Amino acid sequence: NPDGALTLFVDTFRVYSSDLQGNGLKAVIDEDEKSGNNYIAEIAHSQNNKFVYAYVPSTGNRDMQIKIANADGSGKKVLKTMATNVSIDNLYSFGGKIFYYTNSNSSGTYVNELRSMNEDGSNDIKENLPRPSMMAKNGSAYISTSTDYTSTTPSTSYYVARFKDGKWDEAGSFKLPKITDLVRAEAISTD
Repeated sequence: NPDGALTLFVDTFRVYSSDLQGNGLKAVIDEDEKSGNNYIAEIAHSQNNKFVYAYVPSTGNRDMQIKIANADGSGKKVLKTMATNVSIDNLYSFGGKIFYYTNSNSSGTYVNELRSMNEDGSNDIKENLPRPSMMAKNGSAYISTSTDYTSTTPSTSYYVARFKDGKWDEAGSFKLPKITDLVRAEAISTD
């Protein structure tokens, strides 16, 4: 979380919280349906002492859901239920918004979309931006990484998408020089 005092762990269908040393471990979300077919797929902290997660129930048509809860597990609610055959590949909290990357195979062809919505589930829109690899929590920027493994020496391209007042700052966004060979680590600062 933003103050660094809380860590979240996922165990198939439960979310646990603790401090950074592992003290005070407790279950804050329990989605156990006793079926063995349900699970939590993704989780991300938000800026407002909450967390969002992608969940697949075991009953019905098993449509994936985006849920939000307070850090202590209270106030849990479904923000969005995905259409059948749509899954969430990545889920991010970004400057008071939720970004998520979907993968759909409803027509036999894969269709991917980057979407965003407010933390209350409103204003769900498609974003015409590259897929994020890493995001700054404060909403200032994210990095999109693309690695080409087609040659014997892989190369990685980066795009830094900058934001001002919650909107994409195209003039402030830029590409980084291509890096040849494998990338071992990435980091992003708040500035």
